[in-house]
Amino acid sequence: MHEVVHHERVPVWHHLRRVLPGAGLLLLSAWLLVASTTGRRTPATQGPARPAPSAADKRLQDLMAGMHRSWDPLQRQQLATAASAESASLAPALRSLLLPDQHPPAEALVLAAGVPDHDLDLLLVQHCFRGPAACRAAAVRAAAAHAALDSPTLSQLLAEREPLVQQAAAAAALAQGEVPATELANCLCRLPAPLLDQLLPALPGRPVAGFGDALWSLTGDDSTAPAALQLLAKLELVAQYEAAATLRLADAPPPLAAMLLDFLGRRGTALQQPTAVERIAFDPAAAEGLRARAFACLELTRCGDLEAVPGQLTMLSPALRRAAARWLIARGDARGLDILFQDADTDSESALASRRLLGRLSGLSPCSEVDEFRAALAERHDLRLPPEAQL
Repeated sequence: MHEVVHHERVPVWHHLRRVLPGAGLLLLSAWLLVASTTGRRTPATQGPARPAPSAADKRLQDLMAGMHRSWDPLQRQQLATAASAESASLAPALRSLLLPDQHPPAEALVLAAGVPDHDLDLLLVQHCFRGPAACRAAAVRAAAAHAALDSPTLSQLLAEREPLVQQAAAAAALAQGEVPATELANCLCRLPAPLLDQLLPALPGRPVAGFGDALWSLTGDDSTAPAALQLLAKLELVAQYEAAATLRLADAPPPLAAMLLDFLGRRGTALQQPTAVERIAFDPAAAEGLRARAFACLELTRCGDLEAVPGQLTMLSPALRRAAARWLIARGDARGLDILFQDADTDSESALASRRLLGRLSGLSPCSEVDEFRAALAERHDLRLPPEAQL
């Protein structure tokens, strides 16, 4: 009989501990081999090498980088002037950068505006309709500088949805004066107020034919009426549309009535038919803010029937009493001063506003005594408010 020998059982992990390090090294070697072979390319599979940038390409990149870094308008203008002076050498580089399959930055389009190369014209027009809004707006300005925008293209750009593009197109249309007035008016009246304000200095001294009528047609829409009335006043067309504004004032809702009163007030001279404005000013059923605007309109235009002024001015609210006083003073009526004297001699919150107004009229401190205001103003024959004291 052989003796049975029992060996001690060895756990499996004990064997793996000896095998795993060698297996890990084998896997690492295989991975490095695959990575080295896949990363290599034979000369037959490599693409054509890009040509080294030319001196003009480097110069263009330097100018664009300077444009991108600078927010100073003077410095940016200097860079644009430098590009214009070097247009002969920069034009080929710009043409390559503005190819239809490229996405040039806005700085390149700004520089292209001053490079007189007609081969850029079509490229600039194409970029007016593609890319981010800022780049498209820059392309519109550059194309306008090249006189590359015809009327159909401008009409299409004026109808764009991007406000920046619309603003650039409107500026180009105002400069060229060849776009239908209706399209230009629609574009301007739908611009955000800050963008429209930037265009006001560019308005022509003489409006484009039919432009005024196109603007007036937009005053019936609450969304476009503020801008339309502002543009009509800026173009000094208040007198031309005064009759239409006065007629519409009779049945206009309060928001539009307030805008029409401000519009009529910008005439600066006496209204032809102030009765409609007087009716609002003395209508106890009208809102106080609207009545105050009516008094301001009568003040600025220095008109209104003084004989028809009701004697119950003391029954008005302090704000309306002061508005009525300003109107009476603008007409040279001493009753306006009496209202201010009475108000300034009280302890009400409106007394300070009346004192400030008396101070502007007399040149005295608002803290002066009422008797001092009376004495100073008794020697004045022209009681009209100075321009800085007007609304």
